[in-house]
Amino acid sequence: MSRSAKTCEWWQDSDGVWWTSCDESFVFYEGGPAFNGFRHCPYCGRPLEERPYQEEPLEEE
Repeated sequence: MSRSAKTCEWWQDSDGVWWTSCDESFVFYEGGPAFNGFRHCPYCGRPLEERPYQEEPLEEE
């Protein structure tokens, strides 16, 4: 993931863990950052930009 000086990117892995561009991690019991009222990263204070996990499409044989 790219790092931006203006935002902190949060992306979700297949296990539901959210990783941050400021090298931290976070787990929600339900929903993601926006669902839980997160607008700024609690670790670095920058505005949060979320990237939910998207499963890769299966390749057809």
